[in-house]
Amino acid sequence: MAHTRRDAPAVFMGGPFEAIFVGAGPKLEVINFGRTIPIGAAWLRTAHGRLMLTVLGGLAEFERELILTRTSDGRTRAKARGVKFGRPPSLTAHQRQEVIERLAKGEAQADIARSYAVSQSTISRLAPAPFVESAAGL
Repeated sequence: MAHTRRDAPAVFMGGPFEAIFVGAGPKLEVINFGRTIPIGAAWLRTAHGRLMLTVLGGLAEFERELILTRTSDGRTRAKARGVKFGRPPSLTAHQRQEVIERLAKGEAQADIARSYAVSQSTISRLAPAPFVESAAGL
């Protein structure tokens, strides 16, 4: 999509205003005049000031939507290429099978975890769930 180019410039670039955060709180910098004016300044309480803040808010919302669209498109393309998301597994498939076999023999989870340099909770997730009788069966 042309409107969601990854290298597209931000909406605020080249414009006369830039939102910045400095010192005690947020300020609005009017770049063309080279002055930094606090948001609580009297001129921002006027109709013109409220209009400028409303326009800036609209531009920020628009930019956020573009970022979300580009991110979503990128994730979709990555999934189509087969990219796996999330943390890589701590144990290989072979190691997981060995852990399951060792658990079946009755070896302690903590001992198995130490031998693979993982946490005990990693091993406990591979352990079969204990049998629990349902309330209907009582």
